[in-house]
Amino acid sequence: MNLQERAKAFLEKPIPKGMPYAPNSITERFIAEYATTGKIMLDVESRELLQLCVFEGNNTAQRKKAAEREFFLESSAILRTIQEESQGSRFHRVTPDGLA
Repeated sequence: MNLQERAKAFLEKPIPKGMPYAPNSITERFIAEYATTGKIMLDVESRELLQLCVFEGNNTAQRKKAAEREFFLESSAILRTIQEESQGSRFHRVTPDGLA
């Protein structure tokens, strides 16, 4: 299963019973964008947010029971793979003075 299929499958999984869920979270939006497009353009701030999501997912998993832990670890693993895949890409943003 490629990463885009993996992201789609993750989004179709039911949320573990009793787990607090924040619809449209940053993590979910990153995974949904990748599931839809097969890529994500990351600027500096987006890259930092992605890294925070990976860290928080792994950190939160440590405090959870099996089903919730698996959910958080899977989301972090998908995000980490997206991050690794995007390492070689460069995103330039336009500033008033030209390209940044």
